[in-house]
Amino acid sequence: MMFIMMLVSSSILAASASSWFMAWISLEINMVSLLALFLHSKSPRVAESTLKYFLIQTLASAVLVSSAIFAMMADSSFSLISSQINLILSISLLIKLGAAPFHLWVPQVLEGLSWKYIFIVLTWQKFAPFLLLLSCLQTNLTKGLMKFSLILSLILGSILGLAYSSLRKILAFSSINHMGWLLSSLLMKFSSWILYFILYSMILGLLIFILNSNNTISLSNTMNSLNTMSQISFYTLILSFSGLPPFIGFAPKWLVINDLMINSSFLIAMILTLSSLITLFFYLRIIFNSLLQKYNLMYLPSNKSKITSFVMWFNLSGLMIIPILFLLL
Repeated sequence: MMFIMMLVSSSILAASASSWFMAWISLEINMVSLLALFLHSKSPRVAESTLKYFLIQTLASAVLVSSAIFAMMADSSFSLISSQINLILSISLLIKLGAAPFHLWVPQVLEGLSWKYIFIVLTWQKFAPFLLLLSCLQTNLTKGLMKFSLILSLILGSILGLAYSSLRKILAFSSINHMGWLLSSLLMKFSSWILYFILYSMILGLLIFILNSNNTISLSNTMNSLNTMSQISFYTLILSFSGLPPFIGFAPKWLVINDLMINSSFLIAMILTLSSLITLFFYLRIIFNSLLQKYNLMYLPSNKSKITSFVMWFNLSGLMIIPILFLLL
C-alpha cells in the first residue's frame, strides 16, 4: 500500500514540478516504487522484466537529468529553454513513454509482467511523462520530433502486432499504436488528449480485468474460461479498443481526426486512419479465432455479472456520446 501511494503521489508531483530537476527526482521515486511492486513476485520472468524496465528507465533518467543540469547552468526557466536542450528532454521522455523509435523495450517488459502491472505500465506510468512532454512543445524542432515519433509509432505499432499471438505482445504493440494517437492529440488540443487518455485507460482497464480474471495468455485460450455474456463483453471491449464506431472508443479518435482536419494536418490524419484499419485486423483476429475454436465453457462467478453489465453499458454509451460531440463541435 505504501508503494502504491508513493507511485501515485510521485507522478502527480512530477507533473506539477516547477523545475526539471524536481521532475527528475519525482520520476525516480516513481520508478523505484513501481520496481518494488514488481519484486513482490518471485518469478524469474518478472525479475527479467524488472531488470529490463530498470535499465531503460535509468537510461532515460540519465538523459533527462543531464539536460536538466545543462538547463540550470544556462539559467533557463522551466518552459523557456534552448531548442537543443528541449529536444534532448523530449527524447528522454519519449524513451520513458515507449514511443517509437524507442519502443523495443515495451513488448519485452510486458511479456514477463502480470496483468495488473501491465495496466499500470500502459496507463498511469504515461501520465507524468506526457504532461512534462507538453511543456517541451515550445520549439518547431521538438514538434518535428514528436510528429516523426507519432508517425513511426502508428506504423510500427500496427504492423508489428500482426506477427504475434501472445496477448501481452499484442497489447504492447497496440499501446505503441495508441501512443501515436495520444501524441497527435497532445499536439492538437490538450482537452482531446485528456479525453483520449481517460477513455483509453478505462477501456484497457476493463479489458485487462477480464484477462486477469481468467488467466488468459494467448489467442488459443482467450475464450476458454469465459461464459457467453463475458464473451460478448470481451468482444465489445476489443471493438471499442480498436476505435470501431459506434462504440465509446471511437469518440476520442474521432475528436483527434477532427482536430487534425481543422489544422490541415491531412497526412497525419490519413496515417492515423490507415493504422487503425490494420490494428482492427488483429483485434478481429482475436474474435474470429475464439469463435472458430471448440472449447468447454467455464462460467465465471455470479458476483461478476455487475461488471459484465457495466462493460456492455460503458461500450454502448458511445451511441449517445458521439452524436452529442458532433453537435458541440
